[in-house]
Amino acid sequence: MNQDVLVSIAEVSVVLAGFSGISVVLSRRQIDQWSYTEAARMTCMIESSLMAAFFAILPVAIVNFGANDAVTWSSSSAVFAVITLYHMIHNLRRMRRAYSLDPEDRLPISARGVMAFISVVIVIILTLNAFGVIFQYSAGPYYAGLLFHLAFAGLLFMRSLTAIRDVAKG
Repeated sequence: MNQDVLVSIAEVSVVLAGFSGISVVLSRRQIDQWSYTEAARMTCMIESSLMAAFFAILPVAIVNFGANDAVTWSSSSAVFAVITLYHMIHNLRRMRRAYSLDPEDRLPISARGVMAFISVVIVIILTLNAFGVIFQYSAGPYYAGLLFHLAFAGLLFMRSLTAIRDVAKG
């Protein structure tokens, strides 16, 4: 196991969550002035960043309890798959409500479809890894899940920055 890579991913995740907070400050608006969509986007972004940080540290913690690689990747992948599935369903519900309240402030349907499809693929890959099917308890599928959450948080961060720019333009 390459613990340095996992710790680096955790650090990047925490930095992204921190930048999310900075973007809130830069927006110079009170939270009670946000639209539901802006609040939902910010919440999703921070959740995804912190999930990536937590799940980057989880295998390191399991190994430090003396588990071998198979147990580490199997158990980490199982927990990661369940939480990712829950997060995906929760976010879909949250964003459906946001888009119904504010239909002009949404990602294109193609982007949302791609993100939902990738989420499902990640859950399937993590589940297969948890049971040792195809991947044989390897780190690769787990890293794919971590990078997906980082990419998702990054996408939401970029979308938030464009929303801040749009508010600044008036």
